[in-house]
Amino acid sequence: MGVSEKWKQGPDGSFFTPEGALVWPHEGTVVVADLHLGYEATRARSGDHLPEWSLQDVQKRLAKLFQAMDVKRLVVAGDVTESKVAMSGRISILQQFQDWLESQGVEAILLAGNHDRMIHSRTAFHQSYVVHGWLVHHGHQSFTTPDKGVIGQITGHLHPVIKWQGRTFRTFISSPGRVILPAFTGDAAGLDLLAAGTLGEAPADSRCWVCSDSEVLDFGILHNLRSKLGLS
Repeated sequence: MGVSEKWKQGPDGSFFTPEGALVWPHEGTVVVADLHLGYEATRARSGDHLPEWSLQDVQKRLAKLFQAMDVKRLVVAGDVTESKVAMSGRISILQQFQDWLESQGVEAILLAGNHDRMIHSRTAFHQSYVVHGWLVHHGHQSFTTPDKGVIGQITGHLHPVIKWQGRTFRTFISSPGRVILPAFTGDAAGLDLLAAGTLGEAPADSRCWVCSDSEVLDFGILHNLRSKLGLS
C-alpha cells in the first residue's frame, strides 16, 4: 500500500489525511486526537437524547485508514472518551474500542487528556509518547520537551476548524516545531480559525491544512487566512 494522493506531506515523512489523522505510512503509525467517545451518553445527562454514534463514527473513519495503509499502532493524543458517564454499561465504550482495535491487529497507545482524568478504569493512559522524534501529548497543560532526540511536539485539545459558508472543516495547524491536530470526533465545536482574535500566540510561520471530504488542502500561512478569504 502506497501513499494516497488525497494526503498532504507533513513533517519528517508524515502525511495529513482528510480523516483528520497524521500518519507515517511506512512505519504503520497513525496519530489522532480528541475522539470523545461516548459524547452522546454524556449529553443525555443534560436532557439531550442523541443516537449512539460516536464509536461507530470513529471506527468508520479509522477503517478507511486501515484499508489505505498497513497500520501497526494507533496513538490517541488525549480525550479518548468524553467523561466518566461514557464508561458506564456492562462493556464500556472504551473497552469496545480497544477490543475493536485488537481485532484489527492494531496496538493502541492512549494518552491522557483533560477529559480522561475523570475516568477510573484499569486502562493505562500514558502522559506522552514519542513518534519519529516528535513528542505527542494532549496539549491541555504545558509540557517540557526533553532535549534528547525530540524534534517538536504534536498536540490536540484545541479542535481547530474553519467554519465557512455553513460548513465546518477540520483543520491541522503546523509549524517547524509544532503540529496541532484537529479533533477526530465527528461532533466538536472547535476553535474557529476565521474568528477574530483566535490565533493567540501561534507562530508566524504556522500553516493551515484543511480537511475536505476527499482531500487535504493547503490554505497557506495561518495569519494570512482571514485576509486571504476577504474577511479583514
